[in-house]
Amino acid sequence: MAWSKQELSKTVKVSDPWNWYDEDEIQIRLYCLLPRAGWENASTIRVLADSADDFMMCIDICCQRDSEVCVKYTYDFAKKYIFDTIPDEVSVDWLLEHGFYYF
Repeated sequence: MAWSKQELSKTVKVSDPWNWYDEDEIQIRLYCLLPRAGWENASTIRVLADSADDFMMCIDICCQRDSEVCVKYTYDFAKKYIFDTIPDEVSVDWLLEHGFYYF
């Protein structure tokens, strides 16, 4: 599907670099995970907060039908209501309060 190749990313500052292996910036990425074994009829849109090391936090939104329309709608929803609302500076607490979980 064409939407599975869509990816956005932006760099944001962190107010708690000790939680991010002393990195003062992290990448926020929005992308579609391809269906996996046992989940052939579903796609997942993920918003990922990623440091240079292995500490990550994310929000997953599952699209129950693996159709172009469903994936596009879910991707657009995640972009508008999650990705675009992330401020220029975040913390682990801010991400937790806004639905992210440890990955």
